Amino acid sequence: MTDISPQDLKVRLDRRDPIVLLDVREDWETALCRLENATHIPIEEIEFRTTELDPADEIVDFWARSIDPKMKRY
Repeated sequence: MTDISPQDLKVRLDRRDPIVLLDVREDWETALCRLENATHIPIEEIEFRTTELDPADEIVDFWARSIDPKMKRY
């Protein structure tokens, strides 16, 4: 797992690099706003829904409550 800055992620998305955006926020948070093409799996459900993710994919998770401005890249 490594960090990726929002700026670096934008560059990668603009290049159309194959990245899975994983939105781990709660349902009420995604009701306020969502990122286009993001996969939504609330953090409390991750351990039960791992089969929905391909471990071969590069996955970047994000959530609103993060204090660190960097995102986690798997």
